[in-house]
Amino acid sequence: MEKRGGMKRRRGQPSSFEEYFEKFQPFLKKICTEYWNKYCYRIDSWNDLYQTIQYLFIYVYNTWQPEKGSFELYLETVMRYKLKSMLNGEYAPWSSESPFTFLKDRKIQLYLVEDEILDQYSYE
Repeated sequence: MEKRGGMKRRRGQPSSFEEYFEKFQPFLKKICTEYWNKYCYRIDSWNDLYQTIQYLFIYVYNTWQPEKGSFELYLETVMRYKLKSMLNGEYAPWSSESPFTFLKDRKIQLYLVEDEILDQYSYE
């Protein structure tokens, strides 16, 4: 084993984010296709879902702790958990300030304001 950047890795294992990202593209597309085939009636587009999955990959990569297990197992476990959570209405991790979703029917609260109240704030 070699040591690089404070993290032990096996020969042949990716050493950077870009290498991990390239290595796992087929897996990410497989997950996207699986969820698209099962839930397409609830999803805006395949591209939105795939972009979300790529975002989740970044989250997984940044939260993975090598000493606790393999990246592959962690990626699949967290990816499936977060996608199911998002299908149930939660936002993607780290996006509470500017949330996004791949769902069609995301419920948004609208507040109707009476004209008299609007008149108070209009500039003349």
